[in-house]
Amino acid sequence: MTPLPSPDRRPVVCGHRGAPTVQPENTLASFAAAEQRGATWVEFDVRPTGDGQLAIHHDPVTIDGIRLGSTGYRDLDSAIPRFGDLVAASPALGLDIEMKTDDIDMSLASFAELVVHEIGSHCSPSTELMVTSFDADALRLVRELQPDLPTGLLFWKRSFDEALAIAQSDGHGTLAPWIRLLSADLVEQARAASLRVVTWTVNEPADVQLASSLGVDMIIGDDPAVILLTNDKWDYESSCFVCGESNAAGQQIWFEWRAGESRITADFNLGAEDSGAPSLAHGASSLGLLGKAPA
Repeated sequence: MTPLPSPDRRPVVCGHRGAPTVQPENTLASFAAAEQRGATWVEFDVRPTGDGQLAIHHDPVTIDGIRLGSTGYRDLDSAIPRFGDLVAASPALGLDIEMKTDDIDMSLASFAELVVHEIGSHCSPSTELMVTSFDADALRLVRELQPDLPTGLLFWKRSFDEALAIAQSDGHGTLAPWIRLLSADLVEQARAASLRVVTWTVNEPADVQLASSLGVDMIIGDDPAVILLTNDKWDYESSCFVCGESNAAGQQIWFEWRAGESRITADFNLGAEDSGAPSLAHGASSLGLLGKAPA
């Protein structure tokens, strides 16, 4: 397994639970949408089911009130994929595998064994991946089982000093702070400790620009296209706006953007920001990308 690559020109773009601004989170459709919108990695949550399979789901209970930890996979909603389903459906994507350890019906040791087994069963040696968690004990167990698996410690309640000490003592290669904790000092100290920095959940253009300017290795957001379009290291000279359209009310926009061999196609609501949801339109319009190529 290979770790998160060092970015050559801009941070790696990772879809947070896929692309939940356009498809239901943590579904195969969401992961496919993330890839279409420019992500090279996806972040997702894994939990053990009652029959010992590795399901992709954020909460311990489904929207229908079914508890994953005590339910066999066959009895879950068919829209909930397993880890192996994602790898088979999107083999080119890098994988940020977040272990959710609350309200599970197996020991942390057994959960760690399941994660390591599933990675070994479904991923090739060239697969880019890392295992992440807020639970330092779970990550420690993963590293004991397979020390060469890349691991990253997520944090937002822990202090940076505590997170840094854990990462150094347990051998993690990555620190993953919440975007509101990100600072130049944090990145500098992480770099001094030879650690990579991943930040989440980055949905606003200003936050994308902050993370990029600080030189993080990966930016995780709900819409990868927002990250690409607002990244301050985007290669404007080799990219161009291809086409776009709004309706008479100006409330629906779609566009196609090309950069080298890559194309991004997206549609979205101009008014999305009014409901508090992240707005691709806001990011695109703030950069002057709608209707013309940048000067």
